[in-house]
Amino acid sequence: HADPIAEAVRWSICEGELIQAMGRGRGVNRTADTALEIDLMTDVVLPVTVDALVPWSDLKPTRRDLMALSGIVLDNAADMAACFPDLWPTAAAARQDRSRSVTNCYYRDLYNSQMSHSSAEVTWRPAGPGHRARTARVDLARIPDPEAWLTNRLGPLASFELKPCDSAAPVAIDPSDLDRLDALASRLTASMQAVLATRRGALDALAARLEAVAIRSASTLMTTEEIQA
Repeated sequence: HADPIAEAVRWSICEGELIQAMGRGRGVNRTADTALEIDLMTDVVLPVTVDALVPWSDLKPTRRDLMALSGIVLDNAADMAACFPDLWPTAAAARQDRSRSVTNCYYRDLYNSQMSHSSAEVTWRPAGPGHRARTARVDLARIPDPEAWLTNRLGPLASFELKPCDSAAPVAIDPSDLDRLDALASRLTASMQAVLATRRGALDALAARLEAVAIRSASTLMTTEEIQA
């Protein structure tokens, strides 16, 4: 704000409160073994040094993420469009999006239905000739009656079967899965390091400019007070 008093009030409400929120973690009381990690999800530029700057486009949930958030993950493109028309207006759009997701492999590598104790796999076949069986993963905590959920959106079902995941049963880990996850983690780390390397100079320059502006603002305010006195 052009007025220094109004700007001071605005800054205390916006940037100041965000900085105060960062202090809630009491980072000064932490040690190397209990380091504090703070995620700043904001478009407000703060006078702090960050370890990584990640654009929203890298974190924005995909349409498949939003589908999973509702409590179900469908595999059939036509069903995806019928159940989530706000995400996929047509089956072709869902099919194309699914193809891109499979190519990326992040969703498949990180998704594990047995991570949730309320997960289940359902198999059903729509009523009528020519329909094949379809499968989906469901979070029963969000969709307690998946048969009714599917019927309300897809119409009558010729068959339906639900198989809850046995959370008590030991899960055998395939070494190849671990290798894929390690490779994925390495790619993500390399990508983050590349982002950090390209943005570090810009962040340092921005921090220097903000510090210079703060010094000039303080000097101007002191001069104004001296003149008024």
